[in-house]
Amino acid sequence: MDNTSTTNLTDKQLKFSYWYITHKLSLRKAWKIILAVIAGLVWLYVIWQLVVFVITYQSIQQSVQAMLFTSDASLPAIEQIAPRQLAISEMTVMNAGEKYDYLVQASNPNNNWLTQFKYRFTTPSSTENDFRNGFVLPGESKYLMDLSKTSSQANLEMKDLSLLKVENFALTQNKMMRFVVDSVDIAKASKSTDPTKVSFTIKNDSAYSYWEVDLQILLMNGGSISGINHIVLNSFKSGENRKVEIFWNNPISNADSVNVIPNLNILDSDNLMSPS
Repeated sequence: MDNTSTTNLTDKQLKFSYWYITHKLSLRKAWKIILAVIAGLVWLYVIWQLVVFVITYQSIQQSVQAMLFTSDASLPAIEQIAPRQLAISEMTVMNAGEKYDYLVQASNPNNNWLTQFKYRFTTPSSTENDFRNGFVLPGESKYLMDLSKTSSQANLEMKDLSLLKVENFALTQNKMMRFVVDSVDIAKASKSTDPTKVSFTIKNDSAYSYWEVDLQILLMNGGSISGINHIVLNSFKSGENRKVEIFWNNPISNADSVNVIPNLNILDSDNLMSPS
């Protein structure tokens, strides 16, 4: 029998071994108690935090709501990200002979949100079929109009409003919204039965061709609108220079200038013609 392992133990090691063997059960119990105390302290801390959260939950919720839904000058980033509503002007009703034209200005204060919707000018004879698709490009101020209506009173009704985030819209607009209007002429009616005619040329100076380009024509008198109309140009190709003539059945004698406004959703890919 080899006694090397036992004879090499020092007195301290022998005493510690004897002490450990005699106190082994006590040490195990003490270790369990320490672990239980630590676990108990952890659970007490968790329970205390839950109690504090329940007590302060309402005040925390009110603070968060106040931060998100009030205009706080300390939250400029949130205000810039959140889209703002369209600004809609009062409706203008213009006499067009025996009928009436409706006009409303809609302004989009957001530089990176496209606003799309359906709208109609509601009269007693309106139906659901009167709704048409509308849009206002980022940062755009444009007109919603309806022509030759029988009622002198109407209200603008909008529904199905949606917003589309657009990145770098200014660059897209500079590339795609390039129209040059020239040679504008107003042929005023010489007799009460003659129509008013406006003629001009318009060039698509962009690299894009469009299936349809709607043009809003505003007759101006000293900065005020005296007549409205619109015309749709079909298959308006890149680089094309087109002559346009448009008539008002009711003579307008008080017009001194013309505004030609392209009413074109350049973000609608379905309206783009293929390069071929």
